[in-house]
Amino acid sequence: MSFSMMFSILIIIVTLAVAFYVIKEFVQTSECAAIQLYYDDLAREIDKAWRSSGAQLTFSHAVPSSVKSVCFGNPGEFDVRFASEKSTLARFAGQEKNAFVVPVQCGTQTSVRTLQHVGIEKAFCVVSVKDKVSFRLQKAGSTSREVSIVP
Repeated sequence: MSFSMMFSILIIIVTLAVAFYVIKEFVQTSECAAIQLYYDDLAREIDKAWRSSGAQLTFSHAVPSSVKSVCFGNPGEFDVRFASEKSTLARFAGQEKNAFVVPVQCGTQTSVRTLQHVGIEKAFCVVSVKDKVSFRLQKAGSTSREVSIVP
C-alpha cells in the first residue's frame, strides 16, 4: 500500500471522527436549550400565578428524552420513592436550590435552579412520561405570598 493511499484513509477516518463529535455536541446543545426553555416557561407561569389573586393550573411541558424526572424541594427531604434522585442530588441538600432536572446535565447552571415566589410543602419528583412532565401550580388567594407546586 502506498503512502498516499494510507494518508487518504487516515484523512477519511479523522474527518468521520470529527463529524460524529460535532453531531454529538449539537444534539447535547439542543437538549440544554430545551431544558432552559422548560425553566423559562415554568418561571413565566409561576410569575403569572404569583401576580394573580388566586390560581390553580396544570403546568405540562416537554423535556428532552434524556430527562428522567424533574424534582422540587430540598433533595435531603425526598422520601423512599425518590431514592435514586435523592442520591443523585445529595450534593445540593441544604442549599437554596429548589428545582432540579435528573440526571443533572449541561452543568448545574442549567439543570439546577432556584425558583422565585415558590413554596414547596414536601419535596417530590415528577417522572417524565413520553418526554413530558406535568404538575400543578396553586395560589390560595390574594393573601398567599407564594405559589405552591404540587404533584
